[in-house]
Amino acid sequence: MAHIFLTGGTGFIGMHTLQKLILEDHSVTVLVRSQRKWQDICKRMNLDQAWVSGRIRPVTGDLSAPSLGLSQPDREWAETADVVIHAGGPMDILLGEDAARAAFFQVADEMLALAARIHAGRGLKHFIHLVGFKSPFDDDNFLEPEPMIARLEAMPPYERMKFLADLRVRQAARTHGFPLSVVNLSVVIGDSEHGDTPQTGGSASWSVPRRAS
Repeated sequence: MAHIFLTGGTGFIGMHTLQKLILEDHSVTVLVRSQRKWQDICKRMNLDQAWVSGRIRPVTGDLSAPSLGLSQPDREWAETADVVIHAGGPMDILLGEDAARAAFFQVADEMLALAARIHAGRGLKHFIHLVGFKSPFDDDNFLEPEPMIARLEAMPPYERMKFLADLRVRQAARTHGFPLSVVNLSVVIGDSEHGDTPQTGGSASWSVPRRAS
């Protein structure tokens, strides 16, 4: 059983990820912006018992804030995680340059700072990063990324910054030496059972992890 720190736990993908992690007997610390939304999701996903028993611990924060907006006690608790799953981020393909940079690239730096502290202190077992399927970076080219970076110039800020964050995470994982898996998400709109999705700024996604060196 692992202690997992999860971002995006109240989003489309994160909710289902959280449910499966609890079924596998992991304990999960979830970064949430709204305790009210968190309570609603727990009821909807039948996670109340896991929350009450302490197997799920919500910590209030904000991906766009310094140090993820965590209080000192919550930050110290997050640093006891064995695994980090970064699934958070806005679903708004119309984001401008500054907003997209803050939402993806700067957030990646905050997540990597957390991962580096965990790895230096106790050894991070795994960092899992969710990225769109269009990302041009892979195990073969991220060490010489200039041609791929040039290709990104033609993309809107939303995709460009998301993929630059992918590159940043890959490079940092190599520098710090912690295990990394990148999940390249294919496009699926709506829940597989009933078609509903809480996302309103675009489509949500699912796919399979790909191990990165």
